[in-house]
Amino acid sequence: MGVKGLSKLVKAKAPAGVKHVTAASFCDRRVAIDAATSLYAFLTAIRDTASAETLSSADGKVTSHISGCLSRVIKILGCGVKPIFVFDGAPPAEKEEELRRRSKLKAAASEKFEAAKAEGDRDAMRKFASQSVNVTEEHIADIKRLLELCGLPYVQAKGEAEAECANLFKRGLCDAVASEDSDTLCYGVTQLCRSLDYKGKEVTMQLYLLDEIEAALRLSHEQFVELCLLCGCDYISNPKRVGPLSALKLMQQFGSIEECAKQKPELQLDVAKYAKLKNLFLQSDVLTEEELQRQPIRFAEVKEAELKSYLVDECTFNADRASKLVAELVKSRASSKQRTLAGFTVKRCKLG
Repeated sequence: MGVKGLSKLVKAKAPAGVKHVTAASFCDRRVAIDAATSLYAFLTAIRDTASAETLSSADGKVTSHISGCLSRVIKILGCGVKPIFVFDGAPPAEKEEELRRRSKLKAAASEKFEAAKAEGDRDAMRKFASQSVNVTEEHIADIKRLLELCGLPYVQAKGEAEAECANLFKRGLCDAVASEDSDTLCYGVTQLCRSLDYKGKEVTMQLYLLDEIEAALRLSHEQFVELCLLCGCDYISNPKRVGPLSALKLMQQFGSIEECAKQKPELQLDVAKYAKLKNLFLQSDVLTEEELQRQPIRFAEVKEAELKSYLVDECTFNADRASKLVAELVKSRASSKQRTLAGFTVKRCKLG
């Protein structure tokens, strides 16, 4: 979900902190990708047009995510970007309530999908199908295997993938992070790629620059995190009658949630709870240097024969289509190297 209303607030109050760029701007640079948001997008968007069901193999294995991931990887690599997919670990206890809420909504949407299916209402089927998507352990295992066959690295996080992406960024193991969750900024990622558009010839995106955003809002990073908590996020709802603009005014006027609570007792702010949640962002549970060494980030050659066999034999892709996809992948890897040699790279970011 991310932070409620943060994108609109940033674009209104800190427009210099959001740039419209192309993926080619990150040629020969490593970008950590939040795998969960990508998987959700694939399972939501890539469906049979008639039934609104996910694509599947002859034996019923869901393949929407495999098709979507492979196509996206081909396009990203063609831009010269070096992707590192990061997978969620165990969610923090503080997120349990939100996860239960989502589970109930998905269960209700699934029931509505079945009802719409019985009535033959295709519009309703498409609507409720997207609302009932669940990313399973099997989906995750499929993508990890696909990445291995493509010669691409991935990292298994301890906790939240966004926190681990930030950890990689701070350690200099990647140059930017790609995630649709705006709360990724709270973990200290100073270059966040969002709203990636793969439809045109060039992959375009919005690049959020945290340093510029915080400077324009006149907030320190800790204050920015507290602003996001007041706006409402996965861990806590916004206080009654407090929206993004009023939350910003409170932070600029009082400087901290603790002081807000003193000056505005009618808001009934639980200072201890906010302090605990702030620490989830500032001191998140991430992999140590030693643990990261056990998951080396290495880019290898495409395992062409194994990849084609996986697509055809296990995912029941058409053999010609599988051959074409593998050929496109190999071409994208070669194109990536040529772009780098041709001098397409831009000045690297300063890592925080």
